[in-house]
Amino acid sequence: MTFEELIKSALEKVPNDMDKREGSLMHMALAPACFELAEVYMQLAYMADRTYVDTSTGEDLDKCCADMGIYRKQATQAIRKGVFNTEIPLGSRFGLEDTTYCVVEKIKDFEYKLECEQMGRIGNLYNGNLLPISYIKGLTTAELKDILISGEEIESDERLRERFFLNVRMPATSG
Repeated sequence: MTFEELIKSALEKVPNDMDKREGSLMHMALAPACFELAEVYMQLAYMADRTYVDTSTGEDLDKCCADMGIYRKQATQAIRKGVFNTEIPLGSRFGLEDTTYCVVEKIKDFEYKLECEQMGRIGNLYNGNLLPISYIKGLTTAELKDILISGEEIESDERLRERFFLNVRMPATSG
């Protein structure tokens, strides 16, 4: 309810032989309480919106969906192929543009899996010459090549909401 609705309702309950005009003692006495009540109604409406899947966002939406066993898909890191002119120690780090990569697994001689240290699609964007973050003896070429596993962004509120309603409206059954 709005302040105007509350003050009107409160003044209707005051006897007609009393002055109820704006600025009167009665109006001035009731106005602060009606203002506070209007604030409480606004907060209640906001809290109610936070408890429904179709109106909540962010962490509130996560909590609503979790009640049904549906969880937001988190951002993932890209796994890329790195090609080098020499053997590279696992754990070695390289940079390219505004991304950094860590060598996590050997594929074959001079080829390695590199995990982007930044979450999301940014790890999919660049190809080209890698710069070692620390010295590696004998290294003269280091190149970032294929995307082996695409990095993904955190699931949006809208997509999570769609998955929630799809699951609720068409639950998986055992036969």
